[in-house]
Amino acid sequence: MSAPGRQFYFWSTHGGAELDLLLVNSRKRIGFEEVKYNESPKMTESMKSSLQSLKLDKLFVIYPGTESFQLEKRVHVMSLGEALLHALKI
Repeated sequence: MSAPGRQFYFWSTHGGAELDLLLVNSRKRIGFEEVKYNESPKMTESMKSSLQSLKLDKLFVIYPGTESFQLEKRVHVMSLGEALLHALKI
């Protein structure tokens, strides 16, 4: 799928790592990890793999909570509503 200046992908490996949404534009690569149903998401091997393999600038983890926080340097946890608003700005 694409939009002016943007391309959207689903990404996965045979080992089980995946991103539900990979957004690529001329400047950045942004990943959106699957929605986590845990109130306290933690780093997973899938997240580490996608950051390294895809050379992501940022990875967003969407969860059911309302507070946003940084999980690691390029990994941000946020609500679905906030993630969608952020994606529109990219």
